[in-house]
Amino acid sequence: MVRPQVRLLSQGIRSRVPVAFSGTVCGHDRPSVVTVWFKVQAWKQAWVYGRNGRADQVVTDVQPRLERVDLAAAQLSPDDLPNDVAGQWLNQSVNAGMPVLKRHLKAEPLVYRDAPVTVVVYGPGLMLRTEGKALRPGVLGERVPVMLDGAESSLLAVVAGKGEVHVER
Repeated sequence: MVRPQVRLLSQGIRSRVPVAFSGTVCGHDRPSVVTVWFKVQAWKQAWVYGRNGRADQVVTDVQPRLERVDLAAAQLSPDDLPNDVAGQWLNQSVNAGMPVLKRHLKAEPLVYRDAPVTVVVYGPGLMLRTEGKALRPGVLGERVPVMLDGAESSLLAVVAGKGEVHVER
């Protein structure tokens, strides 16, 4: 008696996967191949947003909670999910009930919106320090608009450290 052969036709995590069965059906001499679709569930404990959130908001403001999530139905890989959300910030808007994904998160900013910052300007044989206000949050190396004290327009500066930005010239 010949055993049927079973072959999975898809390797990704999806809500439905095709499986090919090949062999001879009872009473027939010819071998046949049949594709059968199976519904897949891949459950994992994952962080889920409790409230809607906007970009440049701390993750704790959207009240994340651990829930069982079907990765296959959401078409997610376990690598897409963060292990911890402490100290993280959102880099895009999110909706309540969505799983928290690594691509939604960024590190805590070194410069906060409307916070005072030290602005450092370098030039040949020159270094100036003055104060200003960041117009949006930023992480190390990111360009943020800064309004210098007493100025009428903003300038772009690169975040260099906690509360410090450098003007590139």
